[in-house]
Amino acid sequence: MIIAMGPGNVGTATKFGFTGIEQGENINKVNALGGKAITCLRLSFTDPRLRHQIISHHSITSLKKIAVTPACIALPLLKTIETKMLVEELEKNGLPDIHRIKWHNTAATMLELHRLPFKVQSMGRTLQDDPIFFAAAAAAGEQVAAAYYNLCN
Repeated sequence: MIIAMGPGNVGTATKFGFTGIEQGENINKVNALGGKAITCLRLSFTDPRLRHQIISHHSITSLKKIAVTPACIALPLLKTIETKMLVEELEKNGLPDIHRIKWHNTAATMLELHRLPFKVQSMGRTLQDDPIFFAAAAAAGEQVAAAYYNLCN
């Protein structure tokens, strides 16, 4: 089963008042039902808002404060300096102490996204504008595919 937030997320400018808080709740639900939770971080190195750079404060809050059970955090392998910054953010926020981290080389998946006959975008940003945002989603998709493959073989 794949659980995703629908379009139209809202926030109240408070620590826990945003739609994405359900990410942590969904991790707990999956684990309570005996599943294996795989999650995606909201990553960006180009978002102009500091609170959303590298790992968004929304992801950190959901995974550190709301998810009381562990998930697999799928992450894209990035350029060396970006990976170093991402690892520092993960460790600073204690996420590897709570969740399992799985790294994915998303180059092939990203290439396929670029080949699509329509423009992929989120929050008005395209693949070219914010590639790491989309690479994070690609890593989560690859982790789900790997988990499914392992169940079937």
